[in-house]
Amino acid sequence: MHSPNRIEVTIDDALQNSVGECGRGQLHALGLANIATVVAALINFSFVFTGIDPFRSSQSECLPGTQESCDPAKTRLCAAPRETWDWKYRDHSTASEWDLICGDTWKLQLVNSGFFLGALCGLILFQQVAEELGRRRTLGVASALAALCGMCSALAYSFWWYLAFRIFTGATVAGVIAASFLLSVEPVGPNYRGTAILSTGVASSLGACLLSLFAWLLHSWRLLTFVTSAILALAVSFVVPVLQESPRWLLNIGRKGDATAALAAIASRNRAHLPEAPLADASAAVAAQRGLADVLSSARLRRRFALIMAMWCCAYLMYYGVTLEISSMSGNVYLNQFLGFVVEAPAILGTILAIGRMGRRSIAAALLLEGGVACVLCGVLWDDFQVALAVACKAGISAMLALCPLYTEELFPSNLQLAVLQACRLAGGVGAVAAPWVVYLGQKTGASFVPFVIFGSLNIMAGIATPALPETLGVPAAATVQELSSPVRQYKMMSLRHMFRTRGSGPGNLQKAFFRNCDTDGDLA
Repeated sequence: MHSPNRIEVTIDDALQNSVGECGRGQLHALGLANIATVVAALINFSFVFTGIDPFRSSQSECLPGTQESCDPAKTRLCAAPRETWDWKYRDHSTASEWDLICGDTWKLQLVNSGFFLGALCGLILFQQVAEELGRRRTLGVASALAALCGMCSALAYSFWWYLAFRIFTGATVAGVIAASFLLSVEPVGPNYRGTAILSTGVASSLGACLLSLFAWLLHSWRLLTFVTSAILALAVSFVVPVLQESPRWLLNIGRKGDATAALAAIASRNRAHLPEAPLADASAAVAAQRGLADVLSSARLRRRFALIMAMWCCAYLMYYGVTLEISSMSGNVYLNQFLGFVVEAPAILGTILAIGRMGRRSIAAALLLEGGVACVLCGVLWDDFQVALAVACKAGISAMLALCPLYTEELFPSNLQLAVLQACRLAGGVGAVAAPWVVYLGQKTGASFVPFVIFGSLNIMAGIATPALPETLGVPAAATVQELSSPVRQYKMMSLRHMFRTRGSGPGNLQKAFFRNCDTDGDLA
C-alpha cells in the first residue's frame, strides 16, 4: 500500500537514480531513431547531386552538321542557337533536363532556396504536430509525406511542378528530422543528453556519405530522387512500429501510466528497475514554460539570445553554402562531396570528447574561427588546395552545428529552453534559405571568391563574439530567470598588449592569457 506522503520523482530523477541514463534501452531508441535521421539525410542533401552543372562532365555535344555555329565550350555554347547542340544524357541532372544553364542558372538556386524555405515552414508546423500527436506518430506521418513528395518530384514533367514538390519535400523532411531528433534525445538522462544530441549529427553525416555513393552509382537525378524516397519509406515503415514513444511527451500530456510503462521498457533493457516513488505530474512544469517575451525582458538573456541566434544563422549559412560550392570545385564531384561529408563524423566525435574537458564556449569559438578562416582561404586558393580547405571548413562547421543545440539549451533556464531552441532553429533556417543566393551572387558576378569571403567573415565575427557568452560546463541549470540573478563565472577578452605582457602564457595558460576573469556576468539585467 502506497504512503500518501510518498515523494514523487521527475523523469530525470528516475533515469539518474533507478532506470539508468544511457543503457541498452536508450541505445536501442537512439539507434532506431537515428536510422530515420540517416535516411532523411539522403533526401536532405540530394540537391548537391540532382542539380550538378552538366558542363562539368562534358554532357553537351554539337549536333552533326552544326560545327560552324556550335562550340562545345560553355561560354560559347550559351550564345549558340539551341537547335545546334544537345545533351548526351538529358536525365543527368535537373540542369540538363530543363536547360537551367546560362541565363537560367538562377532557377537552380531557386529550387535549393525553396527546399530550405519549405523546411523552415515544416519545422514550425511539425514542432506543433509533435506536441499534439506525439513524436512517433509525427515521424510516421512526416516520413510518409516526405517519401510521397520525393517520388512526385522524381516524376515531375516540368520545372515549376518540380519546384513545388521540392518545397513540400523540404517541409516534410524537416518533420522527419525534428521527430527523430526528439526520439533520440528525450529518453536519455541529463548527463548524456549532450552526447545524444551530437550523435544525431554523426547519423546525418553517415546518410550524406551513403547519398554520395548512390549518386555515383545511379547517374540520373530522377532515379536518385525516387530511390532515396523509397528507402525513406521502407526504413521508417520498419522503424516506427518498433520504436517506443517518448516517456517525456507521454508524461507531459498526462498519460502517466503510459509514461511509466515506457520507462519500464527502458529499465528492462538496462537490467534496472523503476523508482519506488511514482512519477510526478508534469502539468506544473508544462504550465511554467515561458516564451520569448521573458527572454527579451532580461538584458542578460537578450544579449545571449542575440549572439546565439547569430551563431546559428551564420553556421547554417556557411554549412549549406560551402556544400553547394564543393560541387563546382575541380575534381570528381562525387568524391569531393563524399570527402566533405565523411569528415563530419570524426569532427563531431572529437567535439564530444573535447567539450567535457575544454568547455562549450571555447570549443564553439574554435570551431567557428577554424571554419571561417578555412572558408576565406577557399576563395583565394584553387584546385586540390581549395577542396582540402573546403573539407576542413565542413569539419569545423558541422561540429558547430551539432554543438549548437546543446550549448543553446545550457545558456537558458529550463522554462525558456523550448522557445529559444525553436527560435534558433528558425534563425538557422533563414541562413540555409539565404545560402543558395550567396552562391548565385558569385556565379552572377563572376567573382567566385565572394561567397567564400561572405561565409567565412561572418563566421569569424561570430567566433570572435563567442567569448561574450558564459561557459556552461559544470554550471547547474537554472529553472527560471530569477535563478540567473546570482553571479556566474565570465571571461572578457584582453587587449593584445596585456596578453603579451602576461607571464606564463604558454600553451597550458593560453586561455588565461587571452581572457580576463570577471566575477560577475556582464550582461546582468
